Amino acid sequence: MSFQKVTRRFIESLFSSSPAPIVAIDSNNLVTAWNPAAERLFGWTSLEMLGKPYSLVPKEGDPQYKAAMDRVFEGGSLYQYTACRRRKKIHKFLCFASSVQRIKSFTVNRVLR
Repeated sequence: MSFQKVTRRFIESLFSSSPAPIVAIDSNNLVTAWNPAAERLFGWTSLEMLGKPYSLVPKEGDPQYKAAMDRVFEGGSLYQYTACRRRKKIHKFLCFASSVQRIKSFTVNRVLR
């Protein structure tokens, strides 16, 4: 097996088995990756979220989220803040520590499950 295949399988395994929610959002605010921990925390499956606008931000907006996304898409590095997001079946917001990181040259070729 090639080094690239081994590396890809390792990354897929980390993504799938991580206890931390991992959500990838592109520059158009579309969800490109949603791991099982995100499914458990927020209540939406990857099939419900992939390719759709990231809509967990409160309707009134979140200035910290906008600032974080602006910073990373302009080439900035890690940005940490406290986030409050919607959950699917619970009509209350969940607040947690969040971090945003730009991943350069990343292309999603298929759904990671």
